[in-house]
Amino acid sequence: MAQSDEPVRVLTGSADPRSHKKIIPTQITKSPPTVTARPMVLPSSMEWMKHPPRQTLPPLNPATVLTSHRALTGRRLSREWRGTEQTMRDQTDQTDPTEQYDQPEHTDEQQPHPGLTHTMQDQPDHGEDSYRGSSRLTGKRAVITGADSGIGRAVALAFAREGADVVLSYLEAEEVDADATVSLVEAEGRRAIRCPGDIRSEETCQKIIDTAVEQLGGIDVLVNNAAYQMAQMGGIADITTEQFDQVMKTNLYAMFWLCKKAIPHMEAGATIINTSSVQAVNPSPELLDYATTKAGIHNFTKALAQ
Repeated sequence: MAQSDEPVRVLTGSADPRSHKKIIPTQITKSPPTVTARPMVLPSSMEWMKHPPRQTLPPLNPATVLTSHRALTGRRLSREWRGTEQTMRDQTDQTDPTEQYDQPEHTDEQQPHPGLTHTMQDQPDHGEDSYRGSSRLTGKRAVITGADSGIGRAVALAFAREGADVVLSYLEAEEVDADATVSLVEAEGRRAIRCPGDIRSEETCQKIIDTAVEQLGGIDVLVNNAAYQMAQMGGIADITTEQFDQVMKTNLYAMFWLCKKAIPHMEAGATIINTSSVQAVNPSPELLDYATTKAGIHNFTKALAQ
């Protein structure tokens, strides 16, 4: 597929490594669009009489709506009790962000790298019971790195519910977690193409892009989400050359390789999403190497988007 002369949109997301919550990607634009304010014109009293407001319909029974939703989609929406009123909840509801998610009970849990979701004492929320799609990505083709768990799994699920087919990149050691992500995507009637491998290798990055082109016919969305982080409480004195190299290769080199190899297969209007962190602007000494890469992702994304 020939490369278009028109630009590809490049986005950056933000992920706080100290939080297990999902983060919604936000778009970086070179300059904001100009908005012209216009006064609101209300109809005269005579016009208002000609066009009276619609009659307000009585509220639906939440239990009936939930039952109908499950019958039609095979999924259930989250439910919450407020006093004597039962309400439905999804990502479109206005909520208090400080109370939106359950907090983990086992904050001291540790796992060896790479860490697996299915063995966690507190299971993270990927939107399984709350994310509602609205066909915004119908027929689109996406590549997601780090797609076995965490933000990557949440993105894969959301994209599938929006109608996209996805290529899932993850480490071979994460195959069990990837199985769960594949099941979530396929349950929405979308394709989940597995592509395990270590993205510190340029050859692996080439394989990921080639797989998307061969299996899906092209790429509409590239999500660079995979990252390596290992806190060292002694700061720079405790960060080895081997760890520094692993962080740089996983977080920066792979993003560079994947973007460079994907763009020739992306048409005008396609999108690249790069995942950064609060560490890019408010770094922690124990995450010096990780924070350095996240700041680099900010500038890389801004430059690529111009």
